[in-house]
Amino acid sequence: MALAAVKEGLAACANVGKIESIYWWRGKIQKHAEWELSLKTTEGAFLDLERRIRQLSSYSMPAIVALPIMQSSKDYEKWVRGSVKLRFAGYG
Repeated sequence: MALAAVKEGLAACANVGKIESIYWWRGKIQKHAEWELSLKTTEGAFLDLERRIRQLSSYSMPAIVALPIMQSSKDYEKWVRGSVKLRFAGYG
């Protein structure tokens, strides 16, 4: 999923890590090892990225959450926007 998102230009960067999740599901507390995926993208690419995650995920309800960026360095923001934009334009 991470590789597809970056390769297809839906995200500029992906961070993947194994985590332990504890959560309510169908009236019971569950505890499972899972993979956490953080993707850096643009607001304009979010819906396409969400669709692709749903296609690739084995979960019936993947946790897809967008967090606002309050501040970032201008160079980093330019890199993210450029990486996603270039791929959508067919340069990736």
